[in-house]
Amino acid sequence: MDYIANLYSMSDDKLSLEITNLNKKLSRVNSISPIYGQILEMIDNAEAVRRERIMSSRFSAADRIDSIIEIGSVESVVYTPVYSQEEFLSVVAKTYLNNKGKQ
Repeated sequence: MDYIANLYSMSDDKLSLEITNLNKKLSRVNSISPIYGQILEMIDNAEAVRRERIMSSRFSAADRIDSIIEIGSVESVVYTPVYSQEEFLSVVAKTYLNNKGKQ
């Protein structure tokens, strides 16, 4: 199991303890050492997992449903006129002739 998957499997208390332990290790390591950068990255990963958990708990599905504002309903009526074939052809012809004269 890789380190990030291990972080996701930890409980919140273990995750906080892991971050604390990593910070202690970081304080004991020389900043020039390559291990220093690795520990920093491990701390960043652990804190990212903790932030993700905090954000997901804040925006759980139940909270989102409760926060939706009901603004009412909208009713609409669709009116479709019934034209005879003669009326339709007459309107199309007049529109065509009027547009042709404008050009």
